[in-house]
Amino acid sequence: MLALWRKKKKERMRIMKRKHTAIAAPLAVFAATIAIVSWAFAEGKLTLDQLPTAVRATIEQHAGQGKIVEVERETEHGQIVYEAEVRVDGKKVEIVVAENGKLLPTDAEDEEDEEGERDDDSEAPISWQQLPAAVQDALAKIVPSQKIDALTREVEDGFVFFEAEYETDGVEHAAKLTDNGYVIESEQPVSAESLPPAVVAALKEQFKNAEIVESEIVQLTFFEVKVRVGNKKREVKVQANGNVIADEDDD
Repeated sequence: MLALWRKKKKERMRIMKRKHTAIAAPLAVFAATIAIVSWAFAEGKLTLDQLPTAVRATIEQHAGQGKIVEVERETEHGQIVYEAEVRVDGKKVEIVVAENGKLLPTDAEDEEDEEGERDDDSEAPISWQQLPAAVQDALAKIVPSQKIDALTREVEDGFVFFEAEYETDGVEHAAKLTDNGYVIESEQPVSAESLPPAVVAALKEQFKNAEIVESEIVQLTFFEVKVRVGNKKREVKVQANGNVIADEDDD
């Protein structure tokens, strides 16, 4: 199975306390009212119709068949974000979106660790209904949804991925996809006897008298892109997580 990790998450503490002092003079009251309304618009609950088009599209895409309970506009680290609370199968799910419509890690995923360093890696189980439509379509071509044993939403280095674990013909499989439906990694167990001779030879040379306990075949997808830098062309191979695995001249 694909490697899964669990990180202890802390309950988010929101500080939303603001005090407003009533002023007796009519003009002062009017000014105070304007200030309160302006603050409420800057940070507060919004309807879907009040959201920027890109933000609404992302929220509705990732909410799937879930019910969007409320959406709030907040400022975090000097940036405006939109947080949506969605109910799926009786469970609360939070979706965080930037002004440009980019899906962001949730507070639980984006929490700082004990040393104060930002933790951008996390994962959480989700339902089929919570998957983006593109991921649902891609998975449907691989395996029927009713045969999927587990679905996970993962955040790696700030990027969102989805992992599905399933079984076909008694063999366990796992597939990892981007939010637009690219299968970037797949994995399934294989017997030690079916390993290529070169793999077995390398293991014996590196680990004397070692016994193969289990083995898996992992297939990774990368993107081959040709770019022009000045007057030169280059061929670059990049994995979906942004890792450049090859960069060579293409002249």
